[in-house]
Amino acid sequence: MSNRYEIREQIGKGGLGAVYKALDTQLQREVAIKRVLSPDQATEEEVQAAANNLMAEAQTLSSLNHPNIITVFDVGQDEQGGFVVMELLKGETLDDTIERGVLTQEDFGEVVIQSLEALIAAQANDVIHRDIKPTNIMVIWQASGKFQIKILDFGLAKFSKSPSVQTMDQEDSVLGSIFFMAPEQFERGELDARTDLYQMGCVYYNALTSQYPFNGETAPQVMNAHLQHKVVPLEQIRPDLAPSICQWVMWLINRDIEHRPVDARDALKRWPRNPEPTGAVAVQALPVEETPDVTTGQITIVTAASQAYAPPALIVSGTSPNSPVGGRPGIRRSQPEPISGKTKLIIAGSVLAIVLVFAGINIAGSLGKKKDQARITQLAATELIVGKAEDVSIAVSILSDSKATTELTNSALKVLGRLEGSGVDERILEEFKGAQSSTIRIRLARALGDRGYAPALPSIVAALGSASLDDQKIQFLNAARSLAEPEDLDEILSLLQQNNSLGLRKNIEGTAITLLRNSKNPDAAIDSILTRVSTTSGDERKSLFRILGAMGTDRVKTRMSSIYKQKDDPEYQRDAMMAYLSWKDRSVIPDVESIIVNTKDNLLSSIAQSALARLVTLPGADPIEAKVEIWDRAAHLITNPSDVRRIVGTLIENPHQKTLALMRAWAKDEDLKNIAKGSVSTMEKAIAAVKTIAPNEELMGNKARVQGDKKASFNSKLGSITKWTSPVTWFSWSFKVKQPGNYSIEIDQSSLSETPSNIEVHLGGEMFKGETKKTPSLESFKSIRLDGSVDLKPEMIYTLILKAGDDVQPDIMDVAAVRLVK
Repeated sequence: MSNRYEIREQIGKGGLGAVYKALDTQLQREVAIKRVLSPDQATEEEVQAAANNLMAEAQTLSSLNHPNIITVFDVGQDEQGGFVVMELLKGETLDDTIERGVLTQEDFGEVVIQSLEALIAAQANDVIHRDIKPTNIMVIWQASGKFQIKILDFGLAKFSKSPSVQTMDQEDSVLGSIFFMAPEQFERGELDARTDLYQMGCVYYNALTSQYPFNGETAPQVMNAHLQHKVVPLEQIRPDLAPSICQWVMWLINRDIEHRPVDARDALKRWPRNPEPTGAVAVQALPVEETPDVTTGQITIVTAASQAYAPPALIVSGTSPNSPVGGRPGIRRSQPEPISGKTKLIIAGSVLAIVLVFAGINIAGSLGKKKDQARITQLAATELIVGKAEDVSIAVSILSDSKATTELTNSALKVLGRLEGSGVDERILEEFKGAQSSTIRIRLARALGDRGYAPALPSIVAALGSASLDDQKIQFLNAARSLAEPEDLDEILSLLQQNNSLGLRKNIEGTAITLLRNSKNPDAAIDSILTRVSTTSGDERKSLFRILGAMGTDRVKTRMSSIYKQKDDPEYQRDAMMAYLSWKDRSVIPDVESIIVNTKDNLLSSIAQSALARLVTLPGADPIEAKVEIWDRAAHLITNPSDVRRIVGTLIENPHQKTLALMRAWAKDEDLKNIAKGSVSTMEKAIAAVKTIAPNEELMGNKARVQGDKKASFNSKLGSITKWTSPVTWFSWSFKVKQPGNYSIEIDQSSLSETPSNIEVHLGGEMFKGETKKTPSLESFKSIRLDGSVDLKPEMIYTLILKAGDDVQPDIMDVAAVRLVK
């Protein structure tokens, strides 16, 4: 392995090798490195076979560019064997998430959409995973409280345009989990996209129930459960879910491959995006029959679910149980067995006995509790939940009951979030103030935030200050963020006075920045922060400077200049450098260069060098010649190799004849050659890969390079950029033009916001400005043309940069394509 990667620690180990956390010293990012068997662990043949398998996995992953699939950065082989460099995921596996409790219907919907989007991308490239299970699905929690799904471990995956067969070596090594394997895998039948859907359906069932759909005490019993389709219908375990969702999951795990969705796209298309309320559709319970276990000879009670499940859209309410559903032969609703007279007497006697027992016990408290539970269940089942303030207290008591079922808890949460009535908001706040449990307080804070009850903000901020764990504080902050208005800025800034972790401080800073950007008079608030920063110290002062830098106004720029010209306070000047480390654009590059040249404080110089490395990598409208000059000057001012490598990474993101010439010059420079020499060939390959486009040819959104803080995703179905939520995320495309001439720029975009976001495009030394247009949906794109035009020449490489302007909405826009119009 080259010196580029510094191994930090081992984070995983298996029979075929290990996974390590490492630092990519060239791009200064943490990565995961997967290594296979080394020569001292196995024979030469075994080592080579393991390396070949690893290379095949890397090849598979490198063909899939999707935000819900782990990304491969590099691959290689050295004297210790093969290795693959991948993104380092900081989260938990889905089975860890499920251990804490089954998924709610809302969270499950997000898991479905993200995981199926990933499978759509894989299947579009003719890739079958074949080993989908909860341990191969990562859940990465974002600071906002949302989560991202990533599918891992394509070690058993295959490129296959036609069905493939499960081979013996794969079965014998037991690499796939039998709890999630499809029947055709046990039978060595042909595998295709529907096999992955069966496995994913088993994962969904497990996520909703914390049970395996096909279970047993031994491996043969589990296999038999799959082959005999011994599964309890999901709706019997989770009656709180919409029936169409239960039916949809069961459709995925049909025994017969022909009765499953055709592929992931088909499954997602039929996913019930607007499911009916619980109980709206009668779901017929399946009969129970006695089935002998062919592996043991014992009789087991199992649910007879051998008939095919239909997709939800094909289930027609009121259809005769024995008639084909949706006109499809062979897909039928099951019919209960007729009940005999003797059985009726037994049932009647049992019911009477139960009634007498309950009548004898007659515990008033229990009956009152059941009445309360019935009340909440009834409210939650209605479309418009109207009640009284007392219903809030009932819902909170249910949440406080450790014995309450998942269904009942979900009903209580739904009531708290949607209940309408006199005094409801006030009662929720009252319960919040009196709650002793952190879990209850967080749930009530979330309900208050969802309801937009602004008077609760001071109480939630106070709860954040008294919380002991960062995770709890972030959840309180999320609730506060949804309530805060620009006039509440001081309330949010007060949190910076507390001794919080850097991660939480950054979240508080982000909330303050959002409020400032939404303010109608941000200058007054900035002036207040400029005054405040002179009277604080330590972490609070650093945070305030970071906020000021993110705003980057002329007032802040003037104050920053005076700090380094007039103020003789080294510690204050070092803290002030935090502003340059978060400055919004390149305008202060000359100021920071001057500080590096003139200061005698080595620590200040080091911080300023890091700030300069960041500033010169930000997007700008400068011509490539000017950028090359700035990059070259910065590289010679900076002494920290990691900061220089950051600039080298930016050059690689800007393939051009002039950046290649600069990289070659650095490779001969005595001070820079050790950093730059390995990047010349990378740049040459990047230049060779640049495509030539004709007039009106589209640069697809999902082909962009995402840079900055990378708060955006790709929609593989639409080929678009989506979930662009940060002004410091930007996108770039490199290309050549086939025909010379004067070009203008069009963007196919979608936005749900009534208020437009400002956007900018930098190309060929010119800056173009425009604003978003509202569309009916995020899948309905409108074309916007930006002001201005630029002369472009063939054989010249251009890099087009799309970034946010000064005034943007929380969700900036989705981008399907950028087009150069001659």
